Amino acid sequence: MKERKKRPVLGNGKAMEPHARLFIFSSETEGLFGDGKWRLLAAVREHGSIQEAARRLGRGYRKAWGDIKRAEEGFGRRIVRKSRGGAYGGRTELTEFGNRLLDAWERYSAEVRSCMNGAFEKHLEEVIGSVEGEAPPSRAGNGGGHAGDKADIE
Repeated sequence: MKERKKRPVLGNGKAMEPHARLFIFSSETEGLFGDGKWRLLAAVREHGSIQEAARRLGRGYRKAWGDIKRAEEGFGRRIVRKSRGGAYGGRTELTEFGNRLLDAWERYSAEVRSCMNGAFEKHLEEVIGSVEGEAPPSRAGNGGGHAGDKADIE
């Protein structure tokens, strides 16, 4: 496992990390696919059940199934295949497209995050970690305003 690089610490003692929520959309479908649907499909692949995947992720079944259906409609392709079962219940598995999408998203996401970390290190890390700045104004006495607010200019 790759060791995490130590990030700059702010004046308040908290470390900074770059973060982004990734998703793609089409002209008809906002939020067509992203990290949330990726987690859902990964859990479906692992557990063989939308219901169990939703439970493990703390989501409702109807929301999870709706998310999958919207993605399928947006892509115009099936992502999951459900089969009714006998004594042990049914099973849900990813289609070939669903498996390829899941694996490709994982590679895409890793590459984007790697580029984002590189850009953070190149442009922001030194500034955030080394520049001594003015402390933010105290909230006491000025009604929670910021430096330059009308209450501070009088």
